[in-house]
Amino acid sequence: MAEALPGQPDKKKKTLKRSSMPRGYIVRHIDEAIEKRWIKVYYQPIVRTISRRLCAMEALARWDDPTYGFLTPPQFIGVLEQHNLIDKLDRYMIEAVCRNFARLRKAGRQAVPVSLNLSRLDFITCDIFSVVEDTLKRYDMPRSMLHLEVVESILTDRVKVIGTSLDKFREAGYEIWMDDFGSGYSTLNFLKDQRFDVLKMDMAFLKSDTKRARDIILSIIAMDKRIGNRTLAEGVETEEQFNFLRESGCEKVQGYYLGRPMPYDKSVEACLKQGIGIEDWNWKSYYDAIARVDFLTEQPLMLLEYHARQFQLLFADKSCGDLLWQGAEDGSEEWAEALNSSHDPEMRYLHHGLLRLARTGESEEFSYVQGDTIIRMDASLVVKREQRCLFEIHCRSKAKIREEEKLTPEKMMKGIFYLYDAIFTLDLKHQQLLLLTSPSGKLNGRSFSLEDSMTLYKEMYVCEDDWLRYEEFFRTDNLDDRLEAAENGILCGMFRTKWRGHGPVWKSHIIMRIPHLDSDAYLCMIRTADVQGKAIGCEANRLDTLA
Repeated sequence: MAEALPGQPDKKKKTLKRSSMPRGYIVRHIDEAIEKRWIKVYYQPIVRTISRRLCAMEALARWDDPTYGFLTPPQFIGVLEQHNLIDKLDRYMIEAVCRNFARLRKAGRQAVPVSLNLSRLDFITCDIFSVVEDTLKRYDMPRSMLHLEVVESILTDRVKVIGTSLDKFREAGYEIWMDDFGSGYSTLNFLKDQRFDVLKMDMAFLKSDTKRARDIILSIIAMDKRIGNRTLAEGVETEEQFNFLRESGCEKVQGYYLGRPMPYDKSVEACLKQGIGIEDWNWKSYYDAIARVDFLTEQPLMLLEYHARQFQLLFADKSCGDLLWQGAEDGSEEWAEALNSSHDPEMRYLHHGLLRLARTGESEEFSYVQGDTIIRMDASLVVKREQRCLFEIHCRSKAKIREEEKLTPEKMMKGIFYLYDAIFTLDLKHQQLLLLTSPSGKLNGRSFSLEDSMTLYKEMYVCEDDWLRYEEFFRTDNLDDRLEAAENGILCGMFRTKWRGHGPVWKSHIIMRIPHLDSDAYLCMIRTADVQGKAIGCEANRLDTLA
């Protein structure tokens, strides 16, 4: 066996020292360990599965003793609890976590919420609520940055003060997490009597990796969503486990696969080296809303986020990928790129509909043709904050278009409709606008006030610099005269619009008289111009001159 090099600790001797360490040593030296900071706080990453970003950390105690070396929790936690001294350690941990938050804030660095364990004795031997509150106030640390973990065994004594204190913490704005969920004999009874925000389940369930073990985990996740809790899996050691939990809807994970407990700065550095970014804690509630989504549906599922004027595909299960991009390796990226492009009429239809859904918040059904397949989607808004939206989309069904149906007039008309953002008629006699088709299809066939509709469209979509040209183009008192003078009896106006929630994007507006009708009825069609930029600006000026 190799000997320790000069200047390095002899690990064999340290091990012997630890094994022979008297239990009384912990009791006699806890105050000294706290005063001289032999107690070290190690942080283990907690990662949000949907974004693979660092969303929290768990603070864990380590004892770096000058005599017995590096001690892990099993070597001192039990001893401190037996001698009613555990509250000293927990007070120190709370102080250290708050002190670290203040250090990060002073340095202008990004922090994430931290969870730490409270012992049963903390609720009995001291006023733990006041201890936590006073410490956070001293360091000006928000309550949302500290999560409190308790094991279910602390409630087995049915000490009323514990349940009352937990309720007091939750009412004040702290998150309460149940650690080691499922390890006790009466877990479900505790869930009935006590509210928790997060349930931490140990991946020991998957040590055997049987179908039965996976079914148990799926049942826990489904139950958590049903009762309004979020799920965190600890002990994740492999990529396979991570992917299984992500696809099952488990919101957060923790384990050696993502990072071992280390000092704070080293733990963050290790995450960044793995490509795990840091979640802005101000957006925690936004991403926590994903907990409401049922990932265990039988229908193909995807989650789309709209941010910075682009749609991003956050999640798509295998059945969704098989349906939309036939499981191709780069299919998801190509599909998202098409959704963000203005060139594909069918994807533009879906794009417009999702942006409308973001404005109204009302769930919608979309149907569009992809190749020879009709895809139907049920889309709903999960959460919206500022300029960021998250959508849940279920692909309900698909139907192959038979060869003999591809060239029917109905299919051709539907294909033509995809070329336009909207098609409607202008009835001047009755001052009505009849909407024939639009991306959502929900209002198709409905009539609206002509003046109100044109004004609303102008104010919502047309850039202000083009308002005067827009009003002149849609003047109705000289519409017949302009159509008579126009080439081919068609008027075309180009206006800059706030498409996709931003702009400007040039759109073509076409007006023509409906043939064979004696009444003052006109057809109007709006579509995104094929060319954008300066060239289309010149064309717009030319068309205005002709009109």
